[in-house]
Amino acid sequence: MKTKGKSKKAKVKSKKLMSVMLFTFYFCLFTFDFSSSVFAVGKWSEQKSGTLAWLRAVWFVNERKGWVVGGNGTLLATEDGGANWKKLKSPTEDNFVDIVFLSETEGWILCESDRYQGQGPRSYLLHTTNGGTDWQKVYLDSTDADLRISRIIFGAEDKGLIFGEAGMVYVTTDNGAKWVGVAAPSRFLLLGGAILNAAQRILVGAGSTILYTEDGGKTWRQAILRDRQNPNNPATSTAAKTGSSKIRFTSVSFTDTQNGLAVGYSGKVFTTNDGGRSWSSQNSQTDADLFDVKFLYSNNAFAIGDKGTLLYTNNGGFTWEGLNLGTTHRLERVFFVTPEHGWIVGFGGKIFSYSNVNKKPQISP
Repeated sequence: MKTKGKSKKAKVKSKKLMSVMLFTFYFCLFTFDFSSSVFAVGKWSEQKSGTLAWLRAVWFVNERKGWVVGGNGTLLATEDGGANWKKLKSPTEDNFVDIVFLSETEGWILCESDRYQGQGPRSYLLHTTNGGTDWQKVYLDSTDADLRISRIIFGAEDKGLIFGEAGMVYVTTDNGAKWVGVAAPSRFLLLGGAILNAAQRILVGAGSTILYTEDGGKTWRQAILRDRQNPNNPATSTAAKTGSSKIRFTSVSFTDTQNGLAVGYSGKVFTTNDGGRSWSSQNSQTDADLFDVKFLYSNNAFAIGDKGTLLYTNNGGFTWEGLNLGTTHRLERVFFVTPEHGWIVGFGGKIFSYSNVNKKPQISP
């Protein structure tokens, strides 16, 4: 009888142990899955822009107040996170290609004029100090008025960059009160950039151009581009030998001063973990042209591009997942004011908003 009693107790104990082990296993599995996407949980929903214009850029100063710019002087504003967009009176019918706001009142728009209509420089700036009610034109001193400016970006400590064709670069150290042209670090078209701190800056563009500076722009160096399949092989450590000499990089984003992503045409994605000195190619799972990339937080980022392409990574760009927004229009720019609130704009008046709903990135029905 004692033997049978012990046998029953042993079986009960064994079942309890198995239950604990299974619980531990599934708990660890759930925890791992949750932690991998905790900062990128949310869904994308389409918003009504009220226009069919080619929307080129978007900027928000907080979760509710933002602006969108596009072709033919299209200027939209919202006070409720994009639930309602209002078309503002524009000071020009020239194309708007970029927008930056330094506060709720002070902002900049990058404009491109039609060279077949009238005279003047091809690119110029609009500046507002009252939230977009009034705008003043700002022209840059240039020896070639036909050169096109691609982007305007600002970093900390009142520093900003303007860049474009033929390696054109202008810098400001006083929030744009004065722009100064600097020696071109490249002769290629520059399309994207980032200001990491007072010393570190990155510029990317055509001709496999990824330039970095560690002294505030006094000297620039071309980064090393490495083949993903042979990252440690010196024979493949140059753009020419990896076949990347034809890459047109369009955008770059950093999650800190060391780790970043660069994207470009034909689905090209490169990652860096040394502040932009060297980059390694990754497989984006697409051959669509990519136009913008943004980190939300840590290793989580979105990239967008042609044919409605929307990509998501939760490991710093080493692997990517495609999401379907339900559009084939070109997606031009993605912007996040916080890791939980973001927007995408594109061709055909397309605007999509991102919000945190405690689930993996999805598309709103």
